[in-house]
Amino acid sequence: VTGMSPPGYRPVRVLGAGASARVTLVQAEADGLYYASKAVDLSLMADDERAALEREVATHRSLTPHAHIIGLKESVLEGETMHIVLEYADGGDLAAVLHRQRIRGTPLPEDETLRIVAALALALKHCHEARVLHRDVKAGNVFLSADRRKVKLGDFGIAKALTAGSELATSQVGTPYYMAPEVANAQPYDVRCDVWALGVIAYELAALTRPFEASGYAELMLKVARGSYAPLPKHVSRPLAELVRALLAT
Repeated sequence: VTGMSPPGYRPVRVLGAGASARVTLVQAEADGLYYASKAVDLSLMADDERAALEREVATHRSLTPHAHIIGLKESVLEGETMHIVLEYADGGDLAAVLHRQRIRGTPLPEDETLRIVAALALALKHCHEARVLHRDVKAGNVFLSADRRKVKLGDFGIAKALTAGSELATSQVGTPYYMAPEVANAQPYDVRCDVWALGVIAYELAALTRPFEASGYAELMLKVARGSYAPLPKHVSRPLAELVRALLAT
């Protein structure tokens, strides 16, 4: 694992890797704490991609510290490698939790579901007050502590900082299952697209399925654009069902 960590950190193990980046669990030599270090190979990136990475780091840094957003400790440039040192969530992501619950056939207790949704709502409130749209709110970007008491929003790779005088964005980005109808319809959108995605997560937690499923992208976008989804299972309480409806009605 030589070269997988920035100066001042000891590599422990690789957490994940892609074409131009890898994420390594590292331990800080100064205080012994663990972090997730994302190493990005800049030599494989075009100028606009480098600029986008710099914007991602700047946007993420501007939003922390916050109780429900993954912390960004530092970014270090080492030759052609950018190391982004992030808070480590030892409980993994919410997508993995949902996968395990689907296998078991039982959703999380409702009080835990409500606590997760509330934490994410606070994270998004902070982002939106800072005029930042996350634009990729999904279970895979929600990170947890091992005891699931800490809930943190992460991955600001396609977040957008709204400029002065502009409340809308237009680029069709994000994960299709979590896209709001206005995004699916290629219409201008605002902070409500993040609220909609939170509603999809709340639905997933309650029903263990997504509100919109399809065999292909075009069919999925049509269902999302119509905004009609299957009723929640009967075991879901009225308060949680009403919360889901409110989030998916924005």
